[in-house]
Amino acid sequence: MHLWWRYHLATIIILFAMILTIYFLVPPLFYIEIIGVIFILFLWYIISPGILLRVIKSKKVENEDVLRKFEYALALVQMKKIKLHEINSSKPNAFVLGNFLSYNVIVTRGLLESLNDRELISVLLHELHHIKNRDIEIQLIYVLIVNTFYIYIANYNPLLGLSELVIGVVLLFPVHRLLEKNADIKACRTTNWIPLNLANALVKIGYLSRFLPHEIIRDYSEVDLTLAKETILRDDKKGFIFSTHPALSERLKYISKFIKTL
Repeated sequence: MHLWWRYHLATIIILFAMILTIYFLVPPLFYIEIIGVIFILFLWYIISPGILLRVIKSKKVENEDVLRKFEYALALVQMKKIKLHEINSSKPNAFVLGNFLSYNVIVTRGLLESLNDRELISVLLHELHHIKNRDIEIQLIYVLIVNTFYIYIANYNPLLGLSELVIGVVLLFPVHRLLEKNADIKACRTTNWIPLNLANALVKIGYLSRFLPHEIIRDYSEVDLTLAKETILRDDKKGFIFSTHPALSERLKYISKFIKTL
């Protein structure tokens, strides 16, 4: 038999075997339940950004200086049509909301007051890489996969299905930490001055903001920042199992490799 026909015959047999396996092993109710889960998750993916933007009372950034820095960050990652919003919170923070229809980078008033120009651009690049890497969609797909396995297993053994769901929820945290690390690394690779300034920004956000007012943190000297980094690295606290971000000492370690090699 010709090799081409053998290949296609084998493909047909494998597909037929898969169809039979699905037919006999998957309960009919499974399909209805999965369609329901997909619909709910997709609906939440579409409508949740608008709801959350209202809940956190965000508003579009109007400060021209901040907008110029944001446009520069967008140019570095070759992205367009991303909106920058601000919330009135004294805690330095930044995150992303949105979907394929519209993405938004959210920054707090405390972040804008704590970072200098290059540090702010570095943090914005980190957030933009979350969008570029499709991290929102990756987490959504992960949740869908966990729920799919849960529904399938629960049809046979509810207790085993619940155990799978709990494990899936716990594993979401290391997945989130991995996405954060990837966004850090992608930001560091953007241009040669990003690693040092991203490390400085993280020290200000995750360490100095707990003790000092924003106006002092913003103008913190490079020497003092270096001493603060050494303190953090000596302490070397391990991240909590339910942390959404890697420990600050861990982030400084892998970012420092880029500082040394650039």
